[in-house]
Parts: sequence; C-alpha cells; structure tokens
Amino acid sequence: MKKVKNKNKKKMMGLAAALGLVTLLAGTFAWVAYEDQRINRVKTAAAGDTVLNENWEDPGEIAPGMAATKEVSVTNTGTAPTFVRISYEEVLTYLKSLGVETPATSGWTVGPDLPVDISVSKVADGAGTPINGYTDITGQMTVPVPAGVKVWGKGESKVNSSSGLREASVDYMIAFAYDSSNPAAVKYQKIDSTVEVDTTGGVPAVGPLNTTWKFTHTPLSYQIYAGGTAMAGFDWTDKNTLLGQNGVRHGVAFDYTLTNFTPALVADTRSAANVTTMVPVANGDIKGIQADDAILGSSLIKVKYGDAMTTTAAMGADKWVYNSDDGFFYFTNTLKGGQTTPDLLKELQYAQGAGDAFKGITYDLVVTMEAVQAESAALHGGSSQWNMDPNQPQTKLVLNQLLTSAGFPAIP
Repeated sequence: MKKVKNKNKKKMMGLAAALGLVTLLAGTFAWVAYEDQRINRVKTAAAGDTVLNENWEDPGEIAPGMAATKEVSVTNTGTAPTFVRISYEEVLTYLKSLGVETPATSGWTVGPDLPVDISVSKVADGAGTPINGYTDITGQMTVPVPAGVKVWGKGESKVNSSSGLREASVDYMIAFAYDSSNPAAVKYQKIDSTVEVDTTGGVPAVGPLNTTWKFTHTPLSYQIYAGGTAMAGFDWTDKNTLLGQNGVRHGVAFDYTLTNFTPALVADTRSAANVTTMVPVANGDIKGIQADDAILGSSLIKVKYGDAMTTTAAMGADKWVYNSDDGFFYFTNTLKGGQTTPDLLKELQYAQGAGDAFKGITYDLVVTMEAVQAESAALHGGSSQWNMDPNQPQTKLVLNQLLTSAGFPAIP
C-alpha cells in the first residue's frame, strides 16, 4: 500500500489502495468548517455565538470500501434562539490526464507535467539503501544508466534440474530519484524498463547475485501525468463563500484562487434527476457529491447522513431538510440557547471501484453554516438576511416550517 503523508491529522486523510494494477496515489480529503464572515457582520451577538461542531476521527488512510467518522452538528452557545442552515462548496484537484500515464524520454524536472511516483520500500529505505536482501546494481549495467536512475536487484544462479544447465534470474526495481531534497525520504519516478542478467560472457556461477554480475536493460521510459493537475469548484448555493479565496480555516490551509468554477454545474443537486443520487431523503441515507461524478465520471465519494433527515413533504421539527430551490440544508426548528442540533453528517465513505481517474485526487468539502436571529424579518422580505422567496414552492414549505417553529404565522 502506498503511504500518504498526512499533512493535517485532524482535518485530512490520505487515500491509498491497490486495486489490481490501479493504485490511488497521494489522494487526500480535507473538510473545512467555516462560518460566513459576511453574515457575521450583520448578525446579532446571540447569532454570532452559533458554532459549527465537528468530530473527525482521522483513519490515517482510507481504502475503497472503508468509512471514516465525520460528524457535523450546530450548537447555539448564546442565549437567544436562532435559525440555522448549512450548505457545501466542493473543490476537486485532479490529474488532467485522469490518471493515464504517458512515457517520457528523460527524468522529470519541474514543469507542467507531474511524475508518476513509485514506492521503493520493498527494496530500499528512504535514503535508497538496499534492504530485504536486495543490492544496488546501478553500477553493474552493461550500458550505464543516466544520472539519477537507481536499480536494485536480488537474484540467484542455479542449475536447472531438468536440463542440467545453469540459469540466472534477477528480481529488480528501477526508478528515477527526482527529489532528493530530504536525503532520508527520496522521491522516485516510475520507470518502465526490463532488466535482465547479461549472459554474454556466460551464465554466472551458482550462487546469489554478487558484484561480478552484469545486467542489460531495455530503453528507459519515464512515466508522467501529462499536463499536471486541474482544480474545479462546485457550489451548492451559488454563494462562493470560499471559492476564489485562500487562507486557513480551523487548522486546514486552502488555496482556491485557481479554482475553475463551473456555474453550469451548480444546479446539479437542485434538479429532479439528481435527487436520488445526491440529496438525502431518509435517516442514514448514503449519497454522492457533485465533484467526482462530474469530473471523474464515477460517484465514489459518499456522505452518510444523520438520523434526523426529512423532506419538504414530511417536514416536522428538529430535523434537517434539503431545500432544492436554494441548495441549503435547514434545521426545521429554532435552535435555542444551549441546544445542539442532531448530526447532519455522520461519515465520509469511499466506495469500491476506483479507476485511474481517481489517482492523485484531493477533495475538499467546505461545510458552510449560517445562523440568523429567530425573527420573521430575518428570513424573508427585501431587507431580510436570508431573503427566502415564498414564491418558490420548496422554499415556501421550509419558510413556513421555520416561521411556525418560532411562533410566527405561516405565509398563506
């Protein structure tokens, strides 16, 4: 399994899993909790005390078929009741080649392409020193390899019991050291080449591989991901809270200034066709997100929702309901001082079936919470904070639920 550096143990987790010949490389998920600063400037002090809670149990690595605890709720630490809603922004960093490897004729240098990383942990330690019975055979090539290329091998010459002839074989790994800035953790680029024992002068004497052996190699093919990475953003509400910005939120650094935000994809979760795949309608629903489905062609990143989910048709108090008109999840009751909502999210899941397109991805789910004072004027009307439109059918149902929960009359 390819180990992935964990840059933030509380907020990020690595993905690494061998899927036949497909390996998910250097993938991470980062979840960012954020309370909209623009909303903060106009909230009452009590609303400003409404906070987004997160219980993130970092598994270190997650493989297809695994899940990690990701619980999100909201607490009102003030005294005055508030209305609360949550939505998402997504940012997916992915390989432009969608994981397809391209051969190059020389080792990788800094540029638009990216090297295909390879782990040499089977044959060498972080510094490249041979382990597990392997030896460094780089200098034993009949035709010398270019600078930076390393070859490790373990072999044996023995007599074939059937033919009576000596036969020599080698188990090897060949790679290009493209980053030695940390001598104890050298990074290597994948090379495709066949290495064999050179028997031109005869098969080596019976025994293990030693310094007298010589080896041949086929032309070196240095593997790259052509074009490097791209970044795409998806906003469930069109508000662009963090898209286009950079900074740090709750210990997670982010830079979305290069995000290729595609407005045409914003409404995906508000279309009837996608309700069954992305919008929770029952307790414990497991639903997909926009980014991987739109960019990578598969919906494998999943969110398991909590045990207080409902629909606009069923409604009820103390639930979470998705409004397909505006892209927000609304808590269907006022949140009084000292109270905490049920969990909206429970788990992050990574389903089986990842292909090459999922190599090297980074996925950020920005959880955006907004809270306003529990007043009718804060919800709708020209000067309201949330500007909920009662002329939109789903919005009207949610709006009336919020109004009546706070003792205000419903809109006819």
